[in-house]
Amino acid sequence: MKNVIYILRTFNDIDHIVPLIDHNLKKGGKALILFKNNFNYKQDYRFKYLFSNYENLSIQKFYSVYLLNYLIDKIKWLKYTKILQIIRELILTFKLLFIAIDLSKNKYNAIVFEWSDVTKWNIDGRIMNYAKKYNVKTLCLPHGLTIFLNKKVNEGIKKIYLQNKKGPDFSNRNSFDKYFVQSTFHRKWSIEWGHDEKKIKATGSLRFYPEWQKINLKICPEFSIDKNAEGKLKTVLMLPHWSYNVYKSKCISLINKISNMDGVFLLIKDHTRGTGGLSKDLRFMFNQKENVLASISAHSPSLIQWSDVVINFGSSIGIEALLQNKILINPVFLHSNKTIFEKTKSCITIYNEKELMDSLFNIKNGVEQHIDDNGKDNLFREIIYGGRVPYDVIGYHWDQI
Repeated sequence: MKNVIYILRTFNDIDHIVPLIDHNLKKGGKALILFKNNFNYKQDYRFKYLFSNYENLSIQKFYSVYLLNYLIDKIKWLKYTKILQIIRELILTFKLLFIAIDLSKNKYNAIVFEWSDVTKWNIDGRIMNYAKKYNVKTLCLPHGLTIFLNKKVNEGIKKIYLQNKKGPDFSNRNSFDKYFVQSTFHRKWSIEWGHDEKKIKATGSLRFYPEWQKINLKICPEFSIDKNAEGKLKTVLMLPHWSYNVYKSKCISLINKISNMDGVFLLIKDHTRGTGGLSKDLRFMFNQKENVLASISAHSPSLIQWSDVVINFGSSIGIEALLQNKILINPVFLHSNKTIFEKTKSCITIYNEKELMDSLFNIKNGVEQHIDDNGKDNLFREIIYGGRVPYDVIGYHWDQI
């Protein structure tokens, strides 16, 4: 029986790490969740599932430290900054003292972090110091899933290349005992960015491993709408991060065209983090239409389950669509990045706006749009299974603890 501490932050890292927490609890071990911010886990459907099925789950929150960090960053008066820093250190030291005592008594076998930088004074760094002191294993798991094949995927990384003539330096992440990514291509350029090739492993996706994907879909709140979509082609458009080399004006133009299409009902889902959302004015404008719901808060798995067609080009949620056997359209003309979807031919790749409108028209009128099963298998092998033949992804990660 293994007891594990998990350090989490928000929706996305929960999405990718909770399958391991579920396995941990299913095996009879204890799981302690440390939240670095004020995430409302009591309203999260995954934590509702965990609390309703297991007893060995406990939560601690570091919101006061998170809030003080925010204030220190905003306040410019040195005197007040020093006072806040002292208060932050006192609170953090007190909160971590009990964790350190438990680690010293060998009450936990491992600490699981989300992808993150470790510095001397952040929460992760402080906990890492205790882990090293008491020889507790440290693992770093994904808080997202990289679908991009090119390295300069967004404005932030392009700026780093421009300033430094090379990519980001991730060498400070080598303090983890093991660091996990899902795919072999992600591992390859992570090593180029400073990861220790002996520590970083491509092991597949916990989130999209079929065993968990089915559980997640089952526990996900069902989606319902107050507009009439009966008899229409139910289409979900997944918005990307706007900063990820996206042609935003083309996206808005496409939304306009689809929203004016007869016999189509369009749902627009904002990205779960970052910059991927419609402006207030656009949201209001699109929501005035009888056949559109824009910037809805419902969860993506239930939206996909409701849909006939999913349009996606900048998110790993397209994998969920394929696992649910939905028609997946990949409009590559909306950005300049290259993704694993078009490489594996696991979707319907579209090269311009007219082609996409024609595709929706054909689907609406019963013309079959075929996605090659071999393409889907190639995608699953690379992303879900880390470039291997299908295997027990969750069990493998558990064995690493």
